[in-house]
Amino acid sequence: MANDADEKSGAGDPLDLALLEYANRRCVDLGLIRRERPRRSSLPFESSYKFMRATVEERGALVSYLKGAPEVILQRSRLSVEERGNWEEKADAYAREGFRVLAFGHREGEGDEEIEFLGLALLWDPPRPEVPDAIRLAQDAGIRVSASKEARAPATVPASTVSYSHPCSASLSVHRIIGSSSTIRIFSFAIKSPPIS
Repeated sequence: MANDADEKSGAGDPLDLALLEYANRRCVDLGLIRRERPRRSSLPFESSYKFMRATVEERGALVSYLKGAPEVILQRSRLSVEERGNWEEKADAYAREGFRVLAFGHREGEGDEEIEFLGLALLWDPPRPEVPDAIRLAQDAGIRVSASKEARAPATVPASTVSYSHPCSASLSVHRIIGSSSTIRIFSFAIKSPPIS
């Protein structure tokens, strides 16, 4: 629901398009969902607050859906301090592996505080084709190179291991690629219930 991309035209943020493609591959009727849950208001994503909110009408009541940076969504959630810390550690660990990590939540009514945390989406954004050669050239010149996709948790994978193709298969199951767009692949959803150990 908190998604402004248009899957038919391909317009929108690549992360949002990848999430819509994931839903389409699961035979989710996005048109039906949008008709049954018309949007009543929204707060578009801004880098200053790092989330977006869409408030829709469901069965005569307002429900708000949020998507954004894990640290922001978790901070706005009703999770205990301990649960929040556990999920922040998981999100940071995935980010250090090179994934882009998004968090999701919802709440009754219009608002973006006291939300129920729903889970994380892990997205793989492959390096551009010229990256491996650029890294090799820099290393050959004696420059120490590290890879980072997220400013908050840089990847710990040595830059020399960056390759043009990813070793995972295209099969559609959890902890492998389970959806894709032309540039971003969704690897896994970590859903709150049941807890991930």
